[in-house]
Amino acid sequence: MTRQKCTASLKKYGFCAVLAIIYAANLIMPSSRAALEILLCEIKSVIGLSSGAWKSTKPGKIGGLSFFNIIKILNNYGCNIAIVDLFVNKKGKTPTLNKWLKKIAANACYIVIVQKHVLFVETKRIKSKWKMYDQSGVHTKQNMKKMAQKGGHGGKHLQYVIQIL
Repeated sequence: MTRQKCTASLKKYGFCAVLAIIYAANLIMPSSRAALEILLCEIKSVIGLSSGAWKSTKPGKIGGLSFFNIIKILNNYGCNIAIVDLFVNKKGKTPTLNKWLKKIAANACYIVIVQKHVLFVETKRIKSKWKMYDQSGVHTKQNMKKMAQKGGHGGKHLQYVIQIL
């Protein structure tokens, strides 16, 4: 089953971390700016941000969350999580998103944090048939070439991976 996609009216807002939390905690997808504002107010209260946070920011920066804030919010919504240990090579680099996707487990859900972006990844019974969700829509293995191009997220090194159990 494909999860509900982000509506076209909300794609311009940079709330990728909030969107990943929506998918991980099975929350209702906001369908309007007003519904998004309500969800953001709820999230701000969980992590202790002032009510004015994100008000004056550009649409691309709304809902920016740190790794620790994501963990706190997931715990608030009762998500059972585990932090995935990432292999670091001799040069001190973690794997890229594309390399990591080749080794993920079947029947699993993850929140993946790469440089300046957060994605939600899920696999079903066949692990190579993963789906990755963000504001731009649903990505599959068929999108790998596009993700690996310059500016795509596929070539970025992982910073954190949170498994939703």
